Amino acid sequence: MINDHLRQIREFEAEAVLPWLPSQGRLLEIGAGAGWQASRFAKAGLEVFAIELTNSEYLAHTKFPTIRYDGRAIPFADASFDVVYSSNVLEHVSHVEAFQKEMLRVLRPTGRMIHVLPTTAWRLATDVTHYISAARRLFLRAKRLATTSRRALPQAGTGPSARPTSRLRALLPSRHGEIGNWITEPYYFSRMRWEGVFSKSGLAIEACHSLGLFYTGYSVADARLSLVARQRLSRVLGSACRLFVLRPVTVLPLS
Repeated sequence: MINDHLRQIREFEAEAVLPWLPSQGRLLEIGAGAGWQASRFAKAGLEVFAIELTNSEYLAHTKFPTIRYDGRAIPFADASFDVVYSSNVLEHVSHVEAFQKEMLRVLRPTGRMIHVLPTTAWRLATDVTHYISAARRLFLRAKRLATTSRRALPQAGTGPSARPTSRLRALLPSRHGEIGNWITEPYYFSRMRWEGVFSKSGLAIEACHSLGLFYTGYSVADARLSLVARQRLSRVLGSACRLFVLRPVTVLPLS
């Protein structure tokens, strides 16, 4: 959902990323969304390029110049950027290992790759709030039905009805990313799994730490819960995202 609450979260992430950025240079943001973070990085003095999927719903909301692409081939030449950055994007890439190579292609050998990714804590908290959100929807539906005239309702035995399997599926949380399901995603979102992906792709981890902000996929409280309160909750419930700062592994030539 694109709203002010999401904007505040993304801007909080951008501030956490700023210390890892050079004072000047070229930055590519992959999956730039509404352009909130790209705008912040440009304001910091970087030359920022943003790309987003051609069919992304964010394109109608962004005010930052954004290049459309197909999600596979990055439309820039080799070694074009000092920083390649993404926020909450890689979990949506089914070909993530091949895409790492594509990002490395456009990254300069001395550059940094920076990713913000959801955590296992985010996945588990989202599972819990799925039922809170479902209960709220059921309550609102029951309230609407209670105020509707009986004559306006379909007669018994007529009209569409959900299949039992569909009803059961609605009771279960949906997966967030492109790999696995809501049961296996706690592993796919784990630090251990991402470290393996990055290492296999030829990237060394320079830094890895949580961003210290709690939120879930359903944002039950939305803006009613301040960022300060979310920072405090993260100390107990865990951070929703983790920051990875990576550098290409230098391969020394054989003597």
